[in-house]
Amino acid sequence: MKRVVLMVLMGIALINATTVSGVRNVSVNGTIQGENGAANGSNGASWENDEVQSTSTGGVDFYLTWDDNNLYVGWVGGSKSQQHIVWIDTDPQPTPTDGSGSVNTFDYGNITATLPFTGNFFVNIQDTYNEYRTNTGGTWSGGTSGALTVSASGTTDDIEAVIPWNTITNGNGRPGSIYFFSYINDPAGGGGTGFVYGNAPSQNTNSGGGNQTFSHYFGQTVTGGVNPFGTVDASLAVELSAFTVVWNGRYVELNWTTESELNNAGYIIYRRRTGRQEFEKIADFRTVPGLRGAGNSSRPHVYHYADSALISAGTYEYRLADVDYTGRTDFSRSVRVEVTTGGADPSSIVLYPNYPNPFNPATTIAYYLRNDDVVHINIYDLNGRKVRTLFSGYRSAGEHSLVFNAQGLASGVYIYRLLTEKGVVRSRRMLLIR
Repeated sequence: MKRVVLMVLMGIALINATTVSGVRNVSVNGTIQGENGAANGSNGASWENDEVQSTSTGGVDFYLTWDDNNLYVGWVGGSKSQQHIVWIDTDPQPTPTDGSGSVNTFDYGNITATLPFTGNFFVNIQDTYNEYRTNTGGTWSGGTSGALTVSASGTTDDIEAVIPWNTITNGNGRPGSIYFFSYINDPAGGGGTGFVYGNAPSQNTNSGGGNQTFSHYFGQTVTGGVNPFGTVDASLAVELSAFTVVWNGRYVELNWTTESELNNAGYIIYRRRTGRQEFEKIADFRTVPGLRGAGNSSRPHVYHYADSALISAGTYEYRLADVDYTGRTDFSRSVRVEVTTGGADPSSIVLYPNYPNPFNPATTIAYYLRNDDVVHINIYDLNGRKVRTLFSGYRSAGEHSLVFNAQGLASGVYIYRLLTEKGVVRSRRMLLIR
């Protein structure tokens, strides 16, 4: 696995920029999911791979890019009705302020945010409301509402916005460089004190009710043309601390743990039978949700995969490839396992660990069917009470996934259970954290 160490200075996440010519033509229509993951530098309507950042809260992603005229932002997760906040400094000094910043903050949504820099632009974006404020000579203006182009999805919590550089810089056009960070604020949370989560950079893990002090932020030189994220959260490294492969009598279980991750899009799993020269790709994060990386994270993450497609007994080798947002791929060492029976049970059914876990409010549940079957997938609380039916019906053989949105449910442990028409039952636990 790659281990990348980049320089961090005074809490800044230094960003290595990539640029392409022309205007960034991202489609701001309120729909991000399904309109993301484009190749870096393609400059089309879809968000590109290096324009998304995972945040301090699982299930929440922050999107950002720009061109000569506009800054483009977006979020997936949380609630589109909540306050999506961005703080910006368009004239950053070599040494940022120390975070005391009383003249640079104000109470908004029951939260006073203490900044790690001297900010001069603030924006709140919601599905039915937006406003921005500018700072001149240490004094914040009143809110100017309804002035930005904002679009929210009608079916999900995706939200996007276009902010002209002239709005951010008081008519002075595109800045030379910026510092910025983002979070989601729920004014009604924390007993009326406001609640902050979904921080980007993700090192700002001080989410919770009440006033907040932020210490991590992004820094970027804004050059001509389009300038997406590139490499971010430079204080982190991708570090694989454990990789095990076990035959359990029915299928091979793969488990691995990362201590931290940088720019990690996801994993590809390769397998070969001992004695053969070539590894074959058996699973890819682009089609198996449980193999998606944590992006940028300073916390340990545990991953699992079940290989149910073995065809005979024998010795097999597995290795992992991790892929970053630029497409760079690095491989782990290979691990051997002895399969003692003739492959997986023909009727085998695998229910994978949900991802992310813990989660708020959404998580992906994936499963594998060896044969076509009728499937029922339900969610239960620890008292055995069914709280949600996710799916009930026919499924063809192969990998399947669906998203569980726990909106309206309390924090706690829940059980997701798969039942087939033939009476096969698979269950796992997951943790919802508000």
